[in-house]
Amino acid sequence: MREAIEAAVGVARELGLRVRDPLVLRDLTNVLVHLAPAPVVARVPVTFARLRGRAWLTKELELVASLHDAGLPVAGPVQDVPAGPHERGGFFVTLWAYVENDGDARLDGAGAGLALRQIHEALEGADPDGLDHYARLDELAVLVRTLDLDAGELSLLERGLDAAAEVLTGIDAPLQPVHGDAHLANVLRTPAGPVWSDFENACLGPRELDIAALTIRAAHGGLEAACLEPPDEALASYGDYAAGLVQQLIPVHALFLAAWTCALAERVPVARPFAQERLGWVREGFGL
Repeated sequence: MREAIEAAVGVARELGLRVRDPLVLRDLTNVLVHLAPAPVVARVPVTFARLRGRAWLTKELELVASLHDAGLPVAGPVQDVPAGPHERGGFFVTLWAYVENDGDARLDGAGAGLALRQIHEALEGADPDGLDHYARLDELAVLVRTLDLDAGELSLLERGLDAAAEVLTGIDAPLQPVHGDAHLANVLRTPAGPVWSDFENACLGPRELDIAALTIRAAHGGLEAACLEPPDEALASYGDYAAGLVQQLIPVHALFLAAWTCALAERVPVARPFAQERLGWVREGFGL
């Protein structure tokens, strides 16, 4: 983590930002650093960067900037200096406007659901060029071969890839840019209301993929459900969606979550129980 922080601070100071008290906000798939007192958060990807390159971050910045400029409730990139992606010390760094977030406040679930609907409507006309297909099966196949897993875990993920490919043959739904991992922990609780963040998994998919991401933890209970507020209010305010399609997409999304959480657990051991839980979602979802 120290090297990631140094990369973030180094980029910021090169751009003329005053950084005196950098504060780590999170160290999971990304290292998030509030570059205090500058009202800027640096994001340094340390998990997804294993397989994704600069273009992935460039597209995310483009999408989120367009949403922010249109007045949508999203955490946008900085505007006074180049947002990136910057490269330093072997890391990519992107810069985002600091948003005040009270993690202890009650989430306005209805507001979050309505905001997600508005984001989907705005993204319907966004340029899809550069976005991956939502299942990311090619990416996951490469990732799985790099993971340090026991034989049973490896076999489960490999069989999950085959099962997901089969499920996809039965899905015929309109695709558009979507968030890609729209769970409620990615909603900031600001004085102005809920603000969606972390579009790093933006992809080309049906809107129902984000509904699957919103519901998957509550649907399975366990460790993850205990970490989040129920999505009922968000789902009610979101409006109509194809519930049957959501059920088809839940195991596909579970496969994505499980594989990448196994990767995260190699760097952050505290994530190992969550990786195990998500592997269980794959087994249950596909009946493996």
